[in-house]
Amino acid sequence: AGLSELYESVVDKFPIAFLEDPFGEEDWNAFVSFTARVNIEVVGDDLLCTNPEIISAAIKDKAVNSLLLKPNQIGTLTEAIEAVRLAKSAGWAVMASHRSGETTDDFIAEMSVGLATGRLKSGATCRGERLAKYNQLLRIEEELGSANTPPTVCASGAGAMRPARGVISHGTMRESCMWGGPPTRG
Repeated sequence: AGLSELYESVVDKFPIAFLEDPFGEEDWNAFVSFTARVNIEVVGDDLLCTNPEIISAAIKDKAVNSLLLKPNQIGTLTEAIEAVRLAKSAGWAVMASHRSGETTDDFIAEMSVGLATGRLKSGATCRGERLAKYNQLLRIEEELGSANTPPTVCASGAGAMRPARGVISHGTMRESCMWGGPPTRG
């Protein structure tokens, strides 16, 4: 069996919420075929490079159904905002992401809330540069109140798993941080 079939068998057996770049970025057809066959989020990172032109093509071909937003990939905030606008107009989920070798600058947390991405991927809470982002999300929640809960945190670098599809109901950001999966409103 090929890689696509392996992924499909894992998705069928386990409560996988999403897969990020399951294929090499040069294998466009594998993305298109796989996304059509699975009922999970297929997140484009290296495939899309936060590039509005590539995102437009991916929307047209249905290559993925979710964007990993990395402003450093495209280079300008204007282009990053356009990438989010395109993704959301196609009904895609958007997850903001820090970059490898990140600093303690918490702008990505602010951007994630400001663009209403719903998620922030910043890695495990074991290092200061990651904690800075999570702490900023908590400060934003305190300022806005829990009725305007900021993004759910994806604390794993390789995707997320959830206990069972559709059973997690997020309340406050503090509860969301404990779990680290995609937002599900119940």
